[in-house]
Order: sequence, then structure tokens, then C-alpha cells
Amino acid sequence: MRSQLLTSLLLILVAATLSAQNVEVPVVNSLLLEAAGVDVRSNKAGLVTLELSDNRYGSLTEFVDQNKPALNLSDLTTFASKRTVDAANSSGYEQWQQVVAGTPVFAAQLTAKSDERGSLKSVSGRLVPQDRFSPLHLAPAASPFSLSELAERAKTALSDTYEYASDWNATVEGEVWISANPWSATAELVRAYTFHIAEPGTARAAKVYVDQQTGKTIFQHDLHSELDRELYHSTTQSSVIWRDGDAFPGNLDAEDQEMVTATAEIYNLYKRTFNRLGYDGNDGDMVLVSRRNSSCPNASASGNAIFHCSGVITDDIVGHEWTHNYIGRNSGLIYLYESGALNEALADIFGEIVDLLNNRGGDTGHNQPRGACNQTTTLRWQLGEDATAFGNSLRDMWVPECRNDPGSRTSNSFRCLGPDEDNGGVHINSGVVNSAFTLLVDGGSLNGVAVAPIGLTKAAHIFYHANNTYATPVTDFEAFGDMLLQSAEDLYGTNLAALTLVDLPAAASGEIITPADRQQVANALAATGMDDPNACPFTPTLAQNPPAGCAADDATDGTVLLTEDWEDGMAGWTLSQAPVNPSTWTDQPWLLNDNLPADRPGQSAFIPNQRIGDCRGDLENGTTSMASPTFTIPADGEEVELRFNHYYSTEGRYDGGIVELSRNGGAFNKITNGAFTYNGYDTALRDARFNDNPLSSERAFHGSDDGRLTGTWGTSVVDLFAAGVVPGDEVSIRWTFGSDGCNGHLGWYVDEVTVTSCRAAALPVTWQSIAATPMSKAIEVTWSTAEETDNAGFTVQRAEATGTEFVDLGEVMPSGTLSGDYAYVDNGALPGVDYLYRIQQADYDGTLSYSPLASATLAGDEPELSAYPNPASRSVNVRVSGEDIKVTLHDLAGRELRSVAVRNGRARLDVSELPNGVYLLRAGSATKRLVVKAE
Repeated sequence: MRSQLLTSLLLILVAATLSAQNVEVPVVNSLLLEAAGVDVRSNKAGLVTLELSDNRYGSLTEFVDQNKPALNLSDLTTFASKRTVDAANSSGYEQWQQVVAGTPVFAAQLTAKSDERGSLKSVSGRLVPQDRFSPLHLAPAASPFSLSELAERAKTALSDTYEYASDWNATVEGEVWISANPWSATAELVRAYTFHIAEPGTARAAKVYVDQQTGKTIFQHDLHSELDRELYHSTTQSSVIWRDGDAFPGNLDAEDQEMVTATAEIYNLYKRTFNRLGYDGNDGDMVLVSRRNSSCPNASASGNAIFHCSGVITDDIVGHEWTHNYIGRNSGLIYLYESGALNEALADIFGEIVDLLNNRGGDTGHNQPRGACNQTTTLRWQLGEDATAFGNSLRDMWVPECRNDPGSRTSNSFRCLGPDEDNGGVHINSGVVNSAFTLLVDGGSLNGVAVAPIGLTKAAHIFYHANNTYATPVTDFEAFGDMLLQSAEDLYGTNLAALTLVDLPAAASGEIITPADRQQVANALAATGMDDPNACPFTPTLAQNPPAGCAADDATDGTVLLTEDWEDGMAGWTLSQAPVNPSTWTDQPWLLNDNLPADRPGQSAFIPNQRIGDCRGDLENGTTSMASPTFTIPADGEEVELRFNHYYSTEGRYDGGIVELSRNGGAFNKITNGAFTYNGYDTALRDARFNDNPLSSERAFHGSDDGRLTGTWGTSVVDLFAAGVVPGDEVSIRWTFGSDGCNGHLGWYVDEVTVTSCRAAALPVTWQSIAATPMSKAIEVTWSTAEETDNAGFTVQRAEATGTEFVDLGEVMPSGTLSGDYAYVDNGALPGVDYLYRIQQADYDGTLSYSPLASATLAGDEPELSAYPNPASRSVNVRVSGEDIKVTLHDLAGRELRSVAVRNGRARLDVSELPNGVYLLRAGSATKRLVVKAE
């Protein structure tokens, strides 16, 4: 009875989850708030803005306590004062942190605006409703792990990105409620410990959030911010060269003088114009590191320091890097996706303000309006134009397309990237925000929308006010657009402080923001598309263009051996479960489900990835399987192909599924990735040190689409001959899902299963056999023919089992007889990569035929591979853990474009002549995505 109730409840929850993926549920109950004298201006997951029409509330806590039901908040929710916000107008602003059961909620904060009498006038920010908090974590319970154990797990989570993260310093910063996708409006929040992980003596640092009950990494993000490349080595351990109080310029060279001077200018801009006392609001020490000698040319920022290579010390770049540190202490924008692009754009904006105001450097015509990609008449809105290390500016804020960045969401340069590619496009898509700012300052027209200029002072105050007063770590373009509009309203009638770079009180500028200025903000947002939701089609886990099946070829005769679409139930299918701990196992069978993701019609088989277990006493680890009826492999089939459509969204790296087969009543064995001709498995699940799933360390289908928590329907294809079946076999196919002892997400849907045998029509060659055999450092492909007529020759072709296209390796001439035995040695095969081989035969009249597939994998240890900078424009530095190995660069079709031999674990690869795009670096079986982007 218990399992039936759980299953019913689970299906209800799944249905609710699916509907929430496509429909944005209002955060607050507008009707209840209207009765309480509140005008709901915005009611989105990213931003709630409430205007109060009377003076009945004296504080935020009073307002919240009286309206918790309308705000969908539980009695466990309180608000703690976070900081008082200094603003240019006369209103008082205070930021409050949402707290649930005594623990702060990540990125959930409200800004309360009060009038001069102390009455609450508006509430704006991000709220997390009560139904999104994990019930398991709401109950007070001590963590079963020590802080030192959790710290080691946090460092291990970074090891995929940073080779020596295990040697970094870990500091616990307390507890927080957070989800695996902090931008999501539906993801469940768990209570986690926050660890600050920092590399000693460098700018590199990250935050890692570890579930206090399960020890799993929930979320992580970098803290260091770099100008255009990734930082690897720099140090703050050398002797002090200069400090305040020493003579200036003293013995400092020109670059050191510029670094000290520009630091003072950005400090004064924030202090005197915006009343911000240092990057941390408390005049914290500002550490400067020049002459950085690694990963150059580059500049980066982290915490209280900036790090610059020679040739990269200019006023705008120094101001840019310090602004990253200011942002880290007020809004804390995460350096990922649109939040990171917003972080990068704000750094560009305030760094360029310093450049425009100080009349220093080679800023030709900096007060003249800009045209198109004009680099001679005026250098206004060019970032880093004085940096000698680059030879040109790094970014063009006025026309970002001049540097291959987008000026709007509709630009051909706008990129939807994954987290490993420029942190989701932070340097690239920042151009959208830069374009909005420069349009607002100078005026212009974009995408048919005219923007009248409001000037630098007004625009700077509006952008600063929005970031300092309203932005949260996960604010995206759309939410920030709403914040800019609110900021313009907040500053109505205010005589704004002048922009100044000197350490004297800022004079009143005489510039006063009006409703007409707010309209220009709205126009700039419309022109650049910042007011639109993020519509990036994040990369699906499953590719979307499967090859045609063998039966679709007019030259073949297809016979369907198995077909199933689940519309008539599961008759003939065998369900089984194999719990590791039967005493705590909750029944988890495969089910029929007619509430399918993406509004897919009909029903499918479905295995839920249940959020059950506690990874301690209630261990829910085990496997659950669904096996097909048996079918017979015919004797005359030249190809036998398994196809199935599926969709999955699981707890990535922990829970996932595999496909198995049984021959002639024997045991089920996993179909290896080499037998998949399209959409094979994802990466391996975490190993048994951190994952008690019986499938730990196995490659499996797991996780979700890149950058979001949902999946995408796709087709996987398996060559059953490559999987090991032979004619005459009685075969059953089984889908097996493995889960660890706790947590989960949505599950795995499987639909439209078909197995087809295809017999080729009469062709010039009758294939007798084909095999691929690994040798010590190569793979030998052998094949034989039983009959040859008008045979013009063979071409050996190879593809990776992950679904790349077949490429030609070499030609082999025919034997000249009616049959023959042939061989070809593939010396370019890389260790650890699953390959598929086939032989293309050409007739004298141009007719082509193909052999069956053969698969092979060359043995070899998987090396650790890293590459920097990424994105790269000229060359990329490669580090590989193993010596004397070849590193190759491929396009996404698998074609090899570059290669270099690694010596002592290091190499440099030239990419200067490659088109902009995404490429794959390979060393043995290790693969890393590389973005090439021209300067």
C-alpha cells in the first residue's frame, strides 16, 4: 500500500513539475495584496516589485508579517537586514535577506524603499515561495559529515576544472538554501554549506555549495573575473613595491604609475559620486599586482586585488577589474550566463567612464560621437585601446559587432553557450548591455527603435543605482531591465552628483532625471532586446538530427523485429528491481505515463528519479529495469538496428540509465558506447567514493540539457551487430536505471522502440566479414568479400561512437578476383576513444555500398587535459598530465584540423587562422571544448 501511495503522489508531483516548466507561476497572490493596499508592478520569478499606496506599514518586517499568505511565505520565513543602500535621491533604501528556518536563501533579497517619514513605499526583489524548500532539509538535523569531510568534497568538485584544486584552501562561510539551478523558478532548494575555495597566492577562487545532509555538490561558480582570458598563475607573495604614504611616483615605472593612478580614480568615482567607501563599503585594502608573468597578456580580479600582465595596464582595464570587485561585494552577480555577462558589462561601463573623464592616454576624439566601426576619428567606447599587448581594442561598446560581439539579442553575434565556453558567453553577450548603455548616453537607433541621448551622468547613475540597490546574484538581462526602469523612477527630480575622479566632494551636476529619461531607458531596452526573456535554446543533451534508418533506403529491404510505442500497455515486457538495501528500498518500477514533457502526445515508459532517501539510514540505491520480449536476428540481415526515442532529466553524475542486451537467454550485458551510431551515453557517473549507485563510474544517460534542468526528446541508434549479436540469436533489450541513496530529479522517458533488420539489394560486392582489432598503438581493420563484380575499390571510413560524421582514412585497391581478404591499419586512433569503422565500396559506374559496422577502442589511460586562454584568439596553451602524447584539434564534425606534440606536459597550439566557433581539443580519450574568437 505504501508503494502505491508513493507512486500516485509521485505522478502528481511529476505532472506539476512538467507544467511548471512551460508556465511561469506568479510568485505572489495579487488579489490578496490589492486588498492590503498594494499595487503589484511586477510579479515574475526573477523580480517582484510592489508599490504601497498608503502609509500603513512602517517597516519591511511589519509588511511581511501581515501578508505572508499573499507572498506565499511560511511561518518559518523571516527577513534579516542586510545593508543600508546609499542612493542619490532622498529616499531611504535597505536590503533585506530572506531567511527560512534560520538559514539565508541564496539570491533571495528584498529592497525596501521608505520615505523621509520612515513609511514603507515599495518592496522590490526576489522571493522564494514556501513550496520550493526541501521538506527533508526543513527538519533540523545535524549533518552526518564533518566540515573537513565536506570541504574535501567541495575541492573534489572543482578538480574537473582545476587540476590541483585539492591543494587549494577551503574556508566555510556558513549555511545557505540553494538549488542546482539558482536561476530556476521551480527547482527545489536544499540546505548547504558554502565553501570559499582559493588557490594560494593567485586570483583564482570559487564558491562551492555542498548539501549538508548528503555531501553532494549542489552548485559551484568561479569568483575570479578576467578581462578576456583565464588566469592560471600570479602571486601576491612578493615584497611591497609601493604603498600609500610612499613618495609618488618615486621609482615606479610608467605602468606601475598608471595602475596606482587609475586605482585612485575608480576609487574616487565610487566614493565621491556614488558614496561607496571602497570596494567593500568599508575602505578595505586594495592590492595591486603588476608584471604578472603567466597566462599573458591578461588581467583579472578577485576579492581585494587586481592582477595585470605588462602591456595590459590601462585606465579603463584597471577600472574594469576593480569594478568586478565592487560588484562582488554589492550585488554579487554570478559569473555565469546572463548574470555573468551583466557583471562583465558593468565592469566595461565603469572602466570606460574613468577613461572618458581623465583625458589621459591615446583616446583620440573621445568626446566626439561614434559612427560605425571607426577606429581613427574617435576612440570613444573602445575598451583597452591603449593596451600595447593587444594591438587593438578588446571590445567595442558602441558597435559590439566590430569585435564579433552582439549589440542586441537579435544580433547574429549573440551566442548561447554552455558553462565551459566563456562561462556561458560572459565576455561575448556583455555587448548587449554595453550597447544599451552607450545608446542611452549618446542616442541613436537600433533595430528600428530610436533612443534620444540622456548623457553620461544620468545613465551612469541609473545603472549604478540598479546594480547597487536591486540586483541579486542571479539577475539576468530582463530583470535588470526592470531594475533600470525602477531606478529611473527612484531618481526622479534628483540633482545628481557630478561624475568625478578626484578626491573632493562631488559637485551637483545640475542634471535631473525626468519621466522622459525613463522612456529613453525603455527605448534602449527595446532596441537591444534586454526587455525580452532569455530565449537561448540551451544545448540539448541529445542531438536532434538522427540519420535515416536502414529501412528508409530504397536499396534495402527492411523487416521490423520489435516495435513498441506503449499505447497498448506493457504486455510482454519484464519489470525487475535490484535494490542494494532491500530493507529501506521504496518500490520504484517502470511506469506508463501519459503526461509527457514538451507536450508530446500519447504515452511512454517512464522511470521516476525520485527524491527519496537520506544517504544515511534510508538508502534508496539500486537499479530498476524494463526488458523487451525476445526477438530473433534473421540469417540474411546485413544490418540490424535498434532505435528508441527518449528524454531524461536526472540528478547529474549520480543517477542515470544504460541499455543492455541478452543473447539466447543469457545474462544481460551493457551495450557499450561503441555500438551506438547516434546519441550514445553521456559522461561517466561519479565513482564509488562519492556515489553508491550500482552504476557508479559507468557511462550512462544522465543529467539534463546544458544550462537548464529540463531535457529534450531525441533518438538514440544502436548497431546490434556491433553490440555483439549474430544471426540466429534470440535477443532481449533491457533499459536499466540506477540511482544512489538519496535525492533525484525528474526521470527517464523511453518511447517508440524499434528493431529493424535490413537486407541489401544485389550490389557489386557481397560482404563476408569485417572486424576492427586494437593493437598496441593502432587499430587494424580487416574485411573479406565473398563475391566482387565491377569493383573499383574500397575506402576505409571512421567515426566516433558519440555520433560524429564518418571521415575517410584511406583507400584500398580491389584484389582483382571474385573475392578477397583486405586489411588497413589506422595509426591515427586515439587511446580510450570508442570508434566505429565501415568500408565504402565504389562500383565503376559510381554506385556506392557500405559494409556492416565494426567497433574498437584503443586501450590507454585517460590524461587530464586543460587549455587556456579559453576563448582563444591567437594560440592556446595546453597542459596534459601524461608526457609524450599528441594533442589534436577537431571541428564538431570530428575532422582533425591541428595537432601538436606535448613535451613535459605542455604545448602551444596556433588557432589564429581558424574561423570563430567551437572546437574540440583531444588528448587520448580526454576532450575539452575550445572557443576560438578573433580579437
